[in-house]
Amino acid sequence: SYVVRNRSTDQEVLSFVIVSEITGAVNSYKLPSIFYFTSANYEGEAVPTDFNTVNFDKDGWYSLTYKSAIVDAEYSLGIEIDHTYPELEIYGLKDDVANGPVSFGPTEDGSSLAITLNGEPFEYYRDDILKQAGDYVVKYTDHAGNTSSYYFTINIFLDGGAWVFVGMAAAVIIAAIVYIIYCKKHTRVR
Repeated sequence: SYVVRNRSTDQEVLSFVIVSEITGAVNSYKLPSIFYFTSANYEGEAVPTDFNTVNFDKDGWYSLTYKSAIVDAEYSLGIEIDHTYPELEIYGLKDDVANGPVSFGPTEDGSSLAITLNGEPFEYYRDDILKQAGDYVVKYTDHAGNTSSYYFTINIFLDGGAWVFVGMAAAVIIAAIVYIIYCKKHTRVR
């Protein structure tokens, strides 16, 4: 966001925002009062302008041409509007709860995932599998800046290494019980 001010009066003359060519951040485009539209098109078809404003009602490509009332110069702007929230496939969940690992489906080029675990930032690398128990918030942002949030919990679960440990612990306990029973049967008190 930028603001242009008159140096002597500190009065705001103009304010504007620079966005990427593909964006979900704007709903309309308003020209300063010294400019006027010469054409406004959506996907090649003319769209109405309201004074010096055009509304971006639909997702798609807009091309705008406008002139200055003071200087005989023509300007153009091309922008793709994308207000569609991205959808992320999440594997391993049932009713927002997982009793095993959680993974994600493919994501769009230029998108990002921001994950928190129990309210703290969680470092995630593409194609990682989430295994740590806790409450997760996943924010999926697409290339146009639209964000979808997902909330889920991973309960405590045992992976292969943990099952080996549990099996060994169970074997030790069973062996101790068998030894105690054996000793009771074969021990004679005189």
